[in-house]
Amino acid sequence: RCFASSILVDGRPAGQLPEPRWAHSATTVGDRLLVVGGSVDDPELSPPRIAATGWISLGADGPDWSPAPQPATPRAWHAAALWRDGVVIAGGRAADASTRSVEYLAGGATAWTALPSLPVPVHGGTLVSAAGRLVFAGGAEGSGCGPDCAKDCAEDEDCRAVALCTPMSFCVGGRGEVWSLGDGADRWSVLPATAGAGASVTPLADGSVLVAGGFLDGAALGTIWLVRGPDARRAGTFLPRFDHSAILGAD
Repeated sequence: RCFASSILVDGRPAGQLPEPRWAHSATTVGDRLLVVGGSVDDPELSPPRIAATGWISLGADGPDWSPAPQPATPRAWHAAALWRDGVVIAGGRAADASTRSVEYLAGGATAWTALPSLPVPVHGGTLVSAAGRLVFAGGAEGSGCGPDCAKDCAEDEDCRAVALCTPMSFCVGGRGEVWSLGDGADRWSVLPATAGAGASVTPLADGSVLVAGGFLDGAALGTIWLVRGPDARRAGTFLPRFDHSAILGAD
């Protein structure tokens, strides 16, 4: 198998990362891109080795990579979002297990700061910032695998019945929760909404957030939730799906 290390600018090759990786995050901060973690290993290897965190700057001679502070908990399959003047990372897989860890790298800081941990360990979720509040939705809590990961997953009766054998060969089940963290809060709030693994989470212009779909209890979801501040309500339905995208249009 081959893992990519290419940097593309306007669809054209422009440089290389110092090491190939996947399942990482890349968040724009000013005129730079913060690339956090990711796995450098074949998906059947467990636990994965985690790639280094760094900055990509676009200069006159093309992209330039420079080291960035490393999170206290290196991770892959995590969620990341721009918040205040820096970046928050939440959840993910650290070593051979999902993690609850949430960390914040402020602009100009030389170290990450711990924020309140997620209520449970989870990886593969989505994190957004809206009106100063962080919203985390979807994701999964899954087991790692043995030496023959794909075979282990395919033969797991529980996985086939209530969870999902993902392309990464993890047997995972959607968590089903949506969580919110207000500025200055010491813990995440559990909202009255449901979002499985692979849900879309879209911030709106008025500071609210739409959470839609996901995979939970062996089936795709078709519910749409509107999260506004510390509250959430059911806003509609659509064709059940997961691993989709939802982007705010001009109108």
